Amino acid sequence: MTDAARLNRGEIRFRHQHLEVLKRAGEIRDYLKHESVKLRLADRTWISFDFPAIASDGRLEFWEVKGAKGCGAHWEEDARAKTKRSRPSCTRS
Repeated sequence: MTDAARLNRGEIRFRHQHLEVLKRAGEIRDYLKHESVKLRLADRTWISFDFPAIASDGRLEFWEVKGAKGCGAHWEEDARAKTKRSRPSCTRS
């Protein structure tokens, strides 16, 4: 199955309307294949972000796309907790 075959409409739109724009503007060097990086948060707890990207300064960024359900973004509780847990404890200036 190709990368594009696994993307939903929101992810396809995000890739074309956001990541490609950032890449052309030079704000990111490139983005990696959909869900190609898997981070281990704890025993038997993993997270795969939708789009890993390499910023223009070489930092690794992770972009997550959530669909809308009703008026706001739809997050499953475990996805929200994993995303919060995966934030770095310190930032680089």
